[in-house]
Amino acid sequence: MPEFRSGSSVSLDLHQFTEFDPDTFRYGSLRGTDSSWYHSTIGFNTLSAEHVFGWKSTESCTTSVVANLGLGVADDHLTEFLQNDYTHERNGNPPVPRGGVDDGPVAMVGVQMILRPRSGCGYFLAGVEMSNIVHDVHMGAGIAELELFRLFGTRIVLDAGLRMGILRNARKYGFGKSRYFPMTSTRYLDHQMALGFSTTVLDIPVEAEAGYLASSGLFTSYDGSALGELFEYSRVRIWKIALEKSNDGLNGKDFGPTYGVRLIYEH
Repeated sequence: MPEFRSGSSVSLDLHQFTEFDPDTFRYGSLRGTDSSWYHSTIGFNTLSAEHVFGWKSTESCTTSVVANLGLGVADDHLTEFLQNDYTHERNGNPPVPRGGVDDGPVAMVGVQMILRPRSGCGYFLAGVEMSNIVHDVHMGAGIAELELFRLFGTRIVLDAGLRMGILRNARKYGFGKSRYFPMTSTRYLDHQMALGFSTTVLDIPVEAEAGYLASSGLFTSYDGSALGELFEYSRVRIWKIALEKSNDGLNGKDFGPTYGVRLIYEH
């Protein structure tokens, strides 16, 4: 979901992409061959700063601009520890194998414009993100914090969104041999839905939600066709601190884009 609160925030993001499935077949390949775009495992570790600017307001809608800047490293030590030594060992699952592991600097910058009608809970957005990994232009729409009912003073809310865009690999500035996206531009479609609640405990705001995130087109198979991904999604916010998590458990797999964790402090 886009960020609607005004002000600044900082976040630590960890994301894992795993080259092999448990049978050591490459993600997106034709079984029994080496035909895949993805020839490396990589862990993204970035620290980002974001600011939401109020821009224009009319009687019918408000418009805000979200700017973000992120810097970090691609390194698999922490992300592999969380995946294999913590989660898999705790659950009794075999570790996910590694082959080639890429590392290097990560830098990104983005801007997004969000329009919200004053009446209702809908929104529209458009934005662009540039990094030394990919270039992304997107637009989307959805509903945010649609109140379904109240239960003992607690708001039960629904969030849902649709986002489409065009993605291109920034190989010129990338990590040598790694090809996380095809060299040609690809179109993708994401949709997300989550059910949550919002309340206060000892005058401290508490929010939580859980749902799914589905994506098609961000990743492609050996022949260029879109690969669908389905992630569990959850978010908990207490006071000014929020934790977001996504995991590909709904796919019944643990390879390719596997999980993401984001810890946010909102100023």
